[in-house]
This record gives sequence, structure tokens and C-alpha cells, in this order.
Amino acid sequence: MLFQASNNLAIDLRIVPVDELIPHEQTIPLLLQSVTRDLERTRLQRDPILVDSKTMLVLDGMHRRAALESVHCHFAMCAAYDYLADSTKLQRWLRYFVAPDRQFIDATIRLFDLERVENIQIASRQIDSKEKSIALLSNRQSYVSNERYDLTSVYRRVAEFDILASESKISVEYQPDSDNGDLFLSESVFVLYPLPFSKQDVIQAGESKSLLPHKTTRHIVPIRPMGIYFPLELLKNGSKEQCEQKLQEIVKTSKIEFIEANSWYEGRKYSEPLALFNRGR
Repeated sequence: MLFQASNNLAIDLRIVPVDELIPHEQTIPLLLQSVTRDLERTRLQRDPILVDSKTMLVLDGMHRRAALESVHCHFAMCAAYDYLADSTKLQRWLRYFVAPDRQFIDATIRLFDLERVENIQIASRQIDSKEKSIALLSNRQSYVSNERYDLTSVYRRVAEFDILASESKISVEYQPDSDNGDLFLSESVFVLYPLPFSKQDVIQAGESKSLLPHKTTRHIVPIRPMGIYFPLELLKNGSKEQCEQKLQEIVKTSKIEFIEANSWYEGRKYSEPLALFNRGR
């Protein structure tokens, strides 16, 4: 269902069979449990899953897709985009941690087979040029991988790093690579800086089922619809035609509020403009 938004951006809402949706990242078990419980409590899919219009690759909403599958929904409410268009942006999430002990730094160096380099600029340049595959960056000391790994191997080790950090009780935070400059203002911050990837790499990860670790890719779409509140019962037991009719009804009876890009909404800052559906809930 394609409709024109008031700010001249089109929104393509669709009802898609859950088994046609292709994830490209792993899910976090505890977060998946939370999303599933919320679905069961509200009996509503609040926000669409963001997908590529051609391949049905999930761009955002890995946990929503898995939660809908776990409660035996046949369909999912989605918003579709041309993934390969310039208007759909792809970024990396970078993992960083603050003031770790030396034992954890040494364990990370061993995990990725890193060696020290002169400075952060050299290290990051070697990764961005794909001369090396992963780096550990900080203001005072930076390290790069000895070996040249392929993309699958790099991100498999990133998943192992996540386990290592959890077992070591190290709190890992995330920041997009577009905003990484302020991470290095403090000497106590270390940033894991992996090999960059392309949209084709992400599509390949989904098609091959070689899922990337959670919180690897960040997608920015032309406009993000939110707050549609689609009935779970229809997604479970209704036909596709019934779901599409309900979706059309929701759109027609909603007063859509637009929020500018880079605004805060419900405790999160969104890089794209938002279209908030309001049906008097």
C-alpha cells in the first residue's frame, strides 16, 4: 500500500508472510523474550518491520520478526524501501567500552591477533582501506589485526568478543561510525573498529544465512512510520486480504504527525524523519 506523505515522501506499507522475511543479524535472547512478551500483552504489532522492497531483507526489526514468528503469526506489517537506492543509508555500529582492566584488553588482543601501531589514525586508515580487518582504537594505544580476515570471519570474532565481554562483566556500548569522533575525547575509551561492509555484503549475509552479530548494521531510511498498532489476531489468523484491508483502514483513519530528522522520540534519537500514526489511542 503506497501513499504519499505530506512532506513529499512516499511510504510503502505492506503485509508480508513472516516466512518470506530474511534476517541478516542475530537476535539477543533476553531482548527477544521482552519483545515477545510485549506482543502477547498488547496483542498488537506497534511499528512496521523495515524491509528491502525487492528481497524482503529485514533492515530494521530483527527481534520483531522473530517475536512474530514465535507467537505463530503468518504475516507481518512492514514498510518497504529500495535498499540499493542512495536514499537508504547503511552504517556500522561500533562497540566501545570504558576504562577496562588490562586483563580484558590483553584478552581482546589475543582474540583478534592484534599488534600495536603508532597511532589511531594509522589504525583506522588501515581498516577503512581494507588493508587490515579489525582494530582496537584508543587515544593512547591502538592495535590492528596481524592477519587479513574475510568479512564472515571478522564478524564471527566480533560475536566471540560479545561473549568475552559478557563473561568479563564489561559493559559494551554502541555508537554509529558516522558519530565516532567524540568517542576519542577520553583516554579511557576503547573502540572495536571492524572491517566496513557494503549493502551487497548485508544481502549476502541474509541470503546465505550467515547472520552477522546483533547490532552490526545501522540503516537510515527516507522516512520511518511508527505507531500503527496492527492487531496481532489478524496477523495470526486472518488472510492476507483481510490484513491489507485493515491496514488500509488504519491509514485512512489516522492523523499522521511528522517529526523532523535528528529528533528525540520516546527516549531515542532518530536520524530519519518519523511519521507517527495517531488514531486517538
